[in-house]
Amino acid sequence: MNLRTRVIFHSANAAVSVSGLIYAAAMWVLEKPPSEYGTPIHPLEPAFKGAHLMAAPLMVYALGWIWHAHVQGQLRRGGPRKRRSGLGLVMLAAPMILSGSAFQLAVDEGWRTFWSQLHLWSGVLWVVASLVHLRRPGPR
Repeated sequence: MNLRTRVIFHSANAAVSVSGLIYAAAMWVLEKPPSEYGTPIHPLEPAFKGAHLMAAPLMVYALGWIWHAHVQGQLRRGGPRKRRSGLGLVMLAAPMILSGSAFQLAVDEGWRTFWSQLHLWSGVLWVVASLVHLRRPGPR
């Protein structure tokens, strides 16, 4: 992979991962101030939701680019060059992308919960797998 491809992919991955993790923490972990207007939200939630939604299309674009520049060749070569962490990332991409869109479109509360949980956990696994993929030394 050339430097430009790596920079675009890792920048998009960092933007989506950081904004998504902070957004998730603001939704489910951090204490929310009381609100007299309905369901309370954490002050960070709207900003990081917006950042996550704006970075996600760049990430999908970067995934298509890296598929062409890196993944296809690795899958064709086969053998010892395939890394399980990379294959895990490939398998996590579809549920993460589709559940993110479905979560935004779902009207029924049960489906919204299902899609949001699938998106959350596939996203968390994505972050872990991408860190493992970066930390492991590649084939020489």
